[in-house]
Amino acid sequence: GFGNIGGPKTQEYFYQDGGLRPSFYVTFDGTNKLTYSNDNNLIGGYMRDLFISWNNDRGIGKATMNIEGRGDYYGNITLTYTIVPNDVKNLKATATYDSITLTWDKALGAGYYKLYKYDKATQNRTLIDGNITGTSYTITGLEADTEYSYIMRSAAMSTDGEDKEYTRLSGSLTVRTTPMPDSTELIKAAVIATNGNIVKMLRVD
Repeated sequence: GFGNIGGPKTQEYFYQDGGLRPSFYVTFDGTNKLTYSNDNNLIGGYMRDLFISWNNDRGIGKATMNIEGRGDYYGNITLTYTIVPNDVKNLKATATYDSITLTWDKALGAGYYKLYKYDKATQNRTLIDGNITGTSYTITGLEADTEYSYIMRSAAMSTDGEDKEYTRLSGSLTVRTTPMPDSTELIKAAVIATNGNIVKMLRVD
């Protein structure tokens, strides 16, 4: 038989373009006989006396590798591992006196992103938007000269048929809105309308 099969070394791996196939090894009589680390070891799907097949290795969620013995090895063993979206990286912010715009790099494997307001004192998170499909987001209606903290999650639904969401939580980012502009620089116009006709413009400081 196989003796002992080791690997994958961890149960959770980050999604990779082109598929994720963890390394493993086979021992027999306590000696390391066979090692698989990448497709360069395979010839027509074979690694010496083993035939290896994968399922959902190019998706998100549970993936399996089936190892079938040939020649001097016999039997079947299936190893299971999990593929998750990559972390949100390079999260940055620009601020005005009443808004903050966040930008970040696309996370491999993510189908969408979740944005949370983060309270550093209590470590509580409040969801702002749970279905962001781009790599930027603007929060408006904020107080001037005020500190805000945010956390993001990369997220994707599983492709293994389980209808399960997989997410990765980023670190927090803290940014302060700018001070309110001087009243001479900030003019807000209030429009008084009657029957849809503008009748007067008021300057409001």
